[in-house]
Amino acid sequence: MGHGIASWMPLYRERSEGLSSHTMTTPHSDYLLYLTETGLIGLVAMLMVYAQQWRIAYLMSRSNDAEIRDRAMLLAMLTLAMMIGAAFNAILRDGVFAMAFMVLLAIPLAGIRKTNS
Repeated sequence: MGHGIASWMPLYRERSEGLSSHTMTTPHSDYLLYLTETGLIGLVAMLMVYAQQWRIAYLMSRSNDAEIRDRAMLLAMLTLAMMIGAAFNAILRDGVFAMAFMVLLAIPLAGIRKTNS
């Protein structure tokens, strides 16, 4: 179930007494951070966000419009970059990275409309 939001720092400080990383505020992995704080449910929720991005990119890639197919490639590349980046940094919890990714994700999704087909 996890230890709760914002529980990483006190838990880590308790267990890392004497280590050089004792003052570390977050782990260098979003996956570890989400698993520790929100448990398996939170980690699966984060992975579902990535799955939805992949799904939308796939649906966009099947369009007859070349511009939308190009945007699908951008969305897929951004999703891959986010997934790899999350393994080595807390990119979704770090404002510097998170804001940049939100802006970058808005570009390929701008103007996309859902169709009934």
